[in-house]
Amino acid sequence: MMMGAREAERAKAPLRSVVAGLAALALVLVSCGAEDPVDDAEGAVDEAGEVDQEDAAPEPTEGEELVIATHAENQAMQAQQTYKEVNSPGLRNVIEQLVGMDPDTGDLIPMLATEWEQVDDLTWRFTLREGVEFHDGSPFDAEAAAYAVNWVWSEDNSFHIRETMGPQISAEAVDDMTIDVMTEVPDPLIPYRMYLGGISSMQQLLDDPGAADQEPIGTGPYRFVEWRQGQDWTAELNEDWWGWDADDAYGEPTYEQLRFVFRPEASVRAAMVETGEAHFAMFVTPEQCDEAEAMDGTACTTATSDTYLFLRPDVTGAHPAFEDLRVRQAMFHAIDRQAIIDNIMGAGTYLEGQMLPEGATGYVSDLDDYEYDPERAEALLEEARADGVPVDEASVLVAARVASVPRIGEIIEAVGGMLEAVGLPNRVELQEQGVIIEWFLDRPTEERSNVLVHPGGNPLDDYALTLNALYHCETIVSMYCDPDFDERLEEAAQLSGDERDAALQELVREVHDEYVMLPMAMVDWSYSHHTDIDWRFNPDQRLVAAHMAAD
Repeated sequence: MMMGAREAERAKAPLRSVVAGLAALALVLVSCGAEDPVDDAEGAVDEAGEVDQEDAAPEPTEGEELVIATHAENQAMQAQQTYKEVNSPGLRNVIEQLVGMDPDTGDLIPMLATEWEQVDDLTWRFTLREGVEFHDGSPFDAEAAAYAVNWVWSEDNSFHIRETMGPQISAEAVDDMTIDVMTEVPDPLIPYRMYLGGISSMQQLLDDPGAADQEPIGTGPYRFVEWRQGQDWTAELNEDWWGWDADDAYGEPTYEQLRFVFRPEASVRAAMVETGEAHFAMFVTPEQCDEAEAMDGTACTTATSDTYLFLRPDVTGAHPAFEDLRVRQAMFHAIDRQAIIDNIMGAGTYLEGQMLPEGATGYVSDLDDYEYDPERAEALLEEARADGVPVDEASVLVAARVASVPRIGEIIEAVGGMLEAVGLPNRVELQEQGVIIEWFLDRPTEERSNVLVHPGGNPLDDYALTLNALYHCETIVSMYCDPDFDERLEEAAQLSGDERDAALQELVREVHDEYVMLPMAMVDWSYSHHTDIDWRFNPDQRLVAAHMAAD
């Protein structure tokens, strides 16, 4: 039986219970429609968010189909999307990687590669698993693996996964079942980066590369079946999966079919579990978690994750107000992050002045926090105005993506209200994925004064990944640029051990003082679920059905 949150806290340190109930909201929040219940396509939830018992679907049959209600539709089905679960839920069931991760320890384990070693400063050698075929019947060998690695990390393709890359990655076949993964400068994280990028069929990429966006062909325990845009995607059990006969398989699938249903409203996802339409609901709220714990047959598990919520203002090349350090300082000191965690999120870990928690490579133990100080924020803005900074001419937009984290609409309303209270007027928008992605990736302009509230992740627990993704001039999501910082980051990323830790700490201190990113919280993800399913959580909480089983 799968453990509930309260049981899990006693059994395993990474799992802990959600706060029992929320305190009364201390913030005056504007109602946000995207988090409100909507009419469910299958008729089980009415416009008020109540379960219609007459229309409720029957209980799913355990062991035949596993249904997971996800927070968002997959952005795409490309193999590169395996690096970020929130952008493509469930894709790792179809697309595998060279290396996997042990759900209990977080250690790297064999997957499509059985062994790996560093052969020189610039080269890592991977011995591939024999007897594996892609779902289209084409062979998995060194030629196919090297092609897939190069496709995912290609500079020409410029996939979003490149935000997790250090130096440029390339691969080549050594013999039939061995490849070398190479970089122009040393990168000790290559085995971990190979955990992020997926391996898809070379035959498909050669014959019809566009099809890989919609119809993934991998080697996993499940074969892709269909993606019904706006509704769901399905996969069926792969009877020819290599793992059935392997002693070192990373799991054992027990479901005949998987179905991932897209429902951005947390209330609808939770209701689907209550009515039997789904086995799992991703990212439910604390109240919904408590409701699941109180019902017979359902429970809720909350677990720490590698996801951090951050606030990103435009900086380099942006509106003159946002380029002024005092204005950014005022923004950071205006926001009461602990109140947002306690009164809106209901669960999460407060971050003191930096993105990653203690234990990460590059973590600075004595870094000052961005303390909540609205009086100081007001004074900083007045000082900037007195010096001619056009603070009042900035048209500030505070935006977030629908369903990126539970209650994101309320979170950005609170942020907007706090900025308004210190004298920085703004407007707040919760945007659909297709809308926000356009300006999410656009560089700042002198007319633009945007503030993004968004989740990021770092499954490698190494600051080189976060600094490269969010602060490097050439990274697609970075709104900050300092070529000298980039050069020193690239040098630090080549180091190992204590030298690496010290060099990254220096860089963390530097960007901290520039007020580039405001870390808000490490996110605790909550899942409501049926009690008769066992799930071995990955530390990064990937939805891997081979780690789930009906009890």
